[in-house]
Amino acid sequence: MFNADVNGAPNFAVGHGVDGTIGSLFEITSTKWYLYEITNGTKTTLRSEAHNLTVDGFVSVQIFVRENAHADIVFSTSSGSITISNVSWYGTSKKPYSKVYSGSVPLTNVTFKYRMGDYDKKIYVYGDSYISLNTNERWPYYVTELGFNSWLLDGYSGRNSANAIISFKTEMEIGKPEYVLWALGMNDPDTASTINSDWKACVEEVIAYCDANGIEIVLATIPCTPTQHNEFKNAYVKESGKRYIDFAKAVNGEVFGDSWYAGMLASDNVHPLAPGAVALAHRAMLDMPELCAK
Repeated sequence: MFNADVNGAPNFAVGHGVDGTIGSLFEITSTKWYLYEITNGTKTTLRSEAHNLTVDGFVSVQIFVRENAHADIVFSTSSGSITISNVSWYGTSKKPYSKVYSGSVPLTNVTFKYRMGDYDKKIYVYGDSYISLNTNERWPYYVTELGFNSWLLDGYSGRNSANAIISFKTEMEIGKPEYVLWALGMNDPDTASTINSDWKACVEEVIAYCDANGIEIVLATIPCTPTQHNEFKNAYVKESGKRYIDFAKAVNGEVFGDSWYAGMLASDNVHPLAPGAVALAHRAMLDMPELCAK
């Protein structure tokens, strides 16, 4: 929530992820509003419309983020308000921010508050592109379609364990889940002869933190593909003594070079197709039934 007083008509914005891999930004000028998607620090305009309001005196922006990577935005000023419903609003590893652009009228009496309700959830899930909610080719899609949403999902395409542990450390300062599901590894492949050392170091750090703070850590095997080695990390997971979701077994991805069950693996030899995502979702709910809560 953003509130301020202004004399004149400044250009200002509220959002997150301006320097991040992904993010979103809502911008107001004297005549129009703009919605941007941010990818690798570059803004792309998704929508823009005239607002027909006089931006003067009191201004307010309230952004209500929904479960499906969309949001409702309410912009108000002294002359009235507009509501923009169900617009794309992507997550990010960067903090939320407000910004007044160079050359415009300064804002005064600024209040900027951000609250993420997912920090109150009992399960935090860390992953990569495999945990997207935006497509039926990812397993969380099918779990949430059943109405189960007792979890915080923290992941994005291309993410590795070293990226994820930065978010993990930040979020452990904000909330305390009952469970952490650590499902990283596809972007930390093993070699043909040994485990990925970065993956192993990060997993050991996460396990140590969870053990010391009364959080149950749940690990995950990572499917091998015709191009991705994951056998050594999966052996580590199985020998760790920790509970784990056996994603590799769910799709017949236990051995490097083997193909998944027919129709489950995309042509990139990395990501699941919809049937593969269904199999992964069923395995997730079987091995971690705590995910099946509303």
